Amino acid sequence: MSGPPLADGAVLVADGVIVAVGHASDLTPSADRHHHLDGVLLPGLVDGHTVLEHSDVRAIARPGPFHMWLRAVLGYTRGWDGERWMRSAHRGVQDALRHGVTTVVDSVVRGPAVPAAGRAGLRGHSLVQVMMVDITEHDAV
Repeated sequence: MSGPPLADGAVLVADGVIVAVGHASDLTPSADRHHHLDGVLLPGLVDGHTVLEHSDVRAIARPGPFHMWLRAVLGYTRGWDGERWMRSAHRGVQDALRHGVTTVVDSVVRGPAVPAAGRAGLRGHSLVQVMMVDITEHDAV
C-alpha cells in the first residue's frame, strides 16, 4: 500500500491482473462488470515462515522448548505415507488462503506443499529444510 485509504475506491482488473487502483468514479467507465464490496479490500498477506506440510501437526501444539516440539513432531508424523503428507500440505495451503495469506516462504521437508501451493495459486518461495540427518544418510539427502 502506497497511500492513505480510498473512500469509494475501486480496483480495475483485466485478464486477471490488477491494472489500476483509484476512485470508483474514475475507473467505472473502463469496467465491463461491477462488484460492490461493503468493507475493506487489502492486498494479500505475506507469511515469511510456513511449514505447510506440517499443518496437521497443530493437533499436538503445546508451549515448550523447540527440541521437545521437534521430537513430538517427528514421532507424530513417523508413520505418515505420501498421501497423508499431501493432505496435510493441502490443508495448510487452504488455511493460508482462508486467512488472507497469498504469498508464503515455505520450509519444505517432504515436498508435497510445492505442487499443492502451485495448484491453489499461492505464490512464494519454497526452501528445502534438512535437519537431523546423520552421517549414514547425508549423501542420500
